[in-house]
Amino acid sequence: RLRGGALRWMPEQTTGCCGSEAVALVRLRDLDGDKNAQAAFLACACALFREYQDVLDIDLSFQSFSAELSSLPGKYAEATGGSLVLAMRSTGAVGSCVDLFRSVPVALESACGCVALRQLPDSREPIGEVKRLFVRPDARGCSLGKRLLMVIEDEAVRMGYKKVVLDTVRRLGAANHLYFSCGYKEIAKYNDNAIEDAMFWEKNLVSRNAR
Repeated sequence: RLRGGALRWMPEQTTGCCGSEAVALVRLRDLDGDKNAQAAFLACACALFREYQDVLDIDLSFQSFSAELSSLPGKYAEATGGSLVLAMRSTGAVGSCVDLFRSVPVALESACGCVALRQLPDSREPIGEVKRLFVRPDARGCSLGKRLLMVIEDEAVRMGYKKVVLDTVRRLGAANHLYFSCGYKEIAKYNDNAIEDAMFWEKNLVSRNAR
């Protein structure tokens, strides 16, 4: 078993349940070699990112959000030190993660969460930045946000990052409680985020690298 009771689904894939549905966490790199599946994956990521902004009700133009959507995976690509993970519902028999992305409409319906990782720009040490952690409202209440966070931390460790940072807003109480409970510490502002109630978090990954 993986941490948190998730079951091994296929090599390095994780599943759990939200209600009666199985939920698989799939990384973009798991689809290497299948361009159609990758395109469906990125369509899902784009849709979830848009929902993320809508829920925040914040103008993310200061982060060049529109350009980010149009260039996915962009800064979250493996080659640039990034990673992208989606949570996908799976109510039927699934032979591999590719099967979840055979059809864009079906994939869009099944997608229920996301998280991303990029290399922190202009950092003097290996630091990753966690971005776009989001779970659709109908998939909340089953620790899916925590599972997504744990997987993206594993990706950061795999890439050799010594720590990860992230920014959020103070009014997102559940999200901030999650970060605190997972070992994150509030830190001073590290980027150009001008949102009035912005918060900044950091987690040291050295102990995880040593495992």
